[in-house]
Amino acid sequence: MFAGVGPFAIPAAKRKCTVVANDLNPESYKWLTHNAKLNKVQNRVRTCNMDARQFVVDVVKDDLIAVGKKCRDGNKFNTHVVMNLPSIAIEFLDVFCNLLKDVPVDLRPYIPLPMMHCHCFSKADDMRQDVCDRIKEVLHHKDIDNIMVHDVRDVAPNKEMFCATFRLPHDVAFAIDVKDESSPSEPDSKKQRYE
Repeated sequence: MFAGVGPFAIPAAKRKCTVVANDLNPESYKWLTHNAKLNKVQNRVRTCNMDARQFVVDVVKDDLIAVGKKCRDGNKFNTHVVMNLPSIAIEFLDVFCNLLKDVPVDLRPYIPLPMMHCHCFSKADDMRQDVCDRIKEVLHHKDIDNIMVHDVRDVAPNKEMFCATFRLPHDVAFAIDVKDESSPSEPDSKKQRYE
């Protein structure tokens, strides 16, 4: 989603992954495209120059649906989303809420929901718990299992970068109404339950 000049995209493509890499900055996009050609992986790297949210809605969604159709025909795929802009990546997770809600029910089981790799910072005493809590809050989902949080590196004194890795939950991608449960806009009997 925030590919920069390709530090994740190019190595993934060299390992024979099909990559869709996006960056909003036109200069980064230019060098991302150049680096794909320079490393001879331009046939495996599709580059985009869009806002990350629009990229997910217009490109990632269609690609997930296309992969789901291939999986229905017996193929197997793994999908990953790398969000390597640690200052704000967690805030962008909300774009995945209800992303696939209009996918036909018979296709849903075949779509390989992506493994999310969300880079982030935390200043909390319990940094790992803070990262997990923030992810659950943004996704409006209290029961995300198995969020793995690992240290990436120190970027400054007392500033650690982490990467939170988890599978995008089915309920988030297909079903959850992202409205705040406490919102008075609809009666309790019509609010969607998250259990």
